[in-house]
Amino acid sequence: MNDNPDIHNRLIDRLSVVTDEEKEYLAGKRNIEKSKYFINTQSSIVSAGKLFPEENRDKKQIEIRTHTRFIDFPEHGHDYIEMMYVCRGNITHYIDGREIILREGGILLMNRHVKHSIKRAELNDIGINFIISPLLFEYAVSGIKENDIFTDFLIENLRNNGSPVYLQFDAHGVLPIENVMENLLYSLINNRCAEPHILQKATSLLFTYFVSFPEILVNRSVASDYVESMKIAIDSYIKSNYRDGNLSQIASKLGMSHSYLSKWISANMHMNFKEMLVEQRFKVAEYLLKTTDLSVTDVADAVGYENESYFYRQFKKRFNLTPKEVRKKNGTVQKAGDII
Repeated sequence: MNDNPDIHNRLIDRLSVVTDEEKEYLAGKRNIEKSKYFINTQSSIVSAGKLFPEENRDKKQIEIRTHTRFIDFPEHGHDYIEMMYVCRGNITHYIDGREIILREGGILLMNRHVKHSIKRAELNDIGINFIISPLLFEYAVSGIKENDIFTDFLIENLRNNGSPVYLQFDAHGVLPIENVMENLLYSLINNRCAEPHILQKATSLLFTYFVSFPEILVNRSVASDYVESMKIAIDSYIKSNYRDGNLSQIASKLGMSHSYLSKWISANMHMNFKEMLVEQRFKVAEYLLKTTDLSVTDVADAVGYENESYFYRQFKKRFNLTPKEVRKKNGTVQKAGDII
């Protein structure tokens, strides 16, 4: 984990202890003890209320438990954000039929809509499940300036019918991350973080490192309807605000950083935000010229251009026709005073 083998070995020894539940599986029990995880036997959603002591739930906002070994864990979801960290060995997950193998130093972060199953882990496969409240997660990522990888994760997690989003990291050998993980484990195991702000700062630092080492992101799901819903939201905003819309305003509406949204639009909509605004302005201008008798001056002002000469040059450059020629070609009567 890190360069302090004594602490590392003490943690591994503590986390490797075979629990009473695991002893039952080693003795031949074939099914998981549902009452330990689910509110009822019909549920497939692991409940934080079952794993998180109620008296500590609001105070700590994060808890850990060692992954249960010696049995296959059937497909399930969670009513919380889960992060698994593999301290030793490897643990295999299946999400939508896709095999995801976490080796030592591997991290799998899942929002509350992900459903997954887990292959039987053996004695030397040590995985830690972090149970993270949405409030803590939102705090931890809110201060990250380049919050690219967490935006859709957070948005989808907050939606009641959101899409499953997960992120897989390989942090083996990345000492800053290993050290934070080890410190978090030590503090939580030994109950050394009574103050919520300590855990908040540590978790925030961990997620900041995830962004600072982009090469460790090895697998990333994309919400099935995320791209399409984003395109619809952006297109709707531009159609309603083409005259004076700005990127900061729509970023705020979507709960994203200015820089992330700018990059997202360029990558997914084949033009940048400013180009999209200009495109819409001239679509509206063309429509007004064809369907109304507004003067060119009024049309230019209606779509956000006070400088009529600039509007004229840009219009002709785009359509290879002047506003007057568009009207003549369309048979639209122009208002008295139009000379261009």
